[in-house]
Amino acid sequence: MKRMMRKLSILALLGLAASVSFVARSHPLSADTAGVTISAPPDVAAGSSFTVDVDVTDLTGFDAGQFDVSFDEAVIQLDATADGTIGTTPIPVDVWNKIGPGTYRVVVNVPGVPGVDGHGCLATLSFRAVGEPGATSSIDLANGFLGNNRAEEIPATWAGDSTALATADGETHTKPSTNWRFFLLAVPLGAVVVLSAAWLGLREIGAFKSRG
Repeated sequence: MKRMMRKLSILALLGLAASVSFVARSHPLSADTAGVTISAPPDVAAGSSFTVDVDVTDLTGFDAGQFDVSFDEAVIQLDATADGTIGTTPIPVDVWNKIGPGTYRVVVNVPGVPGVDGHGCLATLSFRAVGEPGATSSIDLANGFLGNNRAEEIPATWAGDSTALATADGETHTKPSTNWRFFLLAVPLGAVVVLSAAWLGLREIGAFKSRG
């Protein structure tokens, strides 16, 4: 019963987002603006797992929030989420659901209504690199909403990040071709002529010996 009441309170708070945003356009809520960013590694090994933090700064009275995270699921896939922390206060992830191709919605909520100030991490996302080496994917945030313990919206900016899948040598480029055509292009033209002349000379010598 307590968990049901908690979820209903979250839904009620998030349901106010649209109306609060409308009011905020004509009545600014605060001069302070929180910042939410994705902190992703610049490159990861193909086939490996990695984590991404959803960082937040300049929060005042934070109580609950939500955001959508989008990415190229042919390159990376979301396997799990973990609770965040602001200061010493845990920020539980209550819900995370897939709402479209490569898009998940994450809902976070602080138990009770104490209001949390400061900066930290809203959630940690666990990804797996499934694409080919050299592939890249952005990790974007959208439809973000942060609410305080007075059922008001906390103004915030939202910014994503990107990551690339490294090749076996640790670089983030595609592997070069190693077929014979690439080899010939790498050999100086003069060397090709000399090698061809030498090969033809050996053929002539072989033919002369066979006739003798």
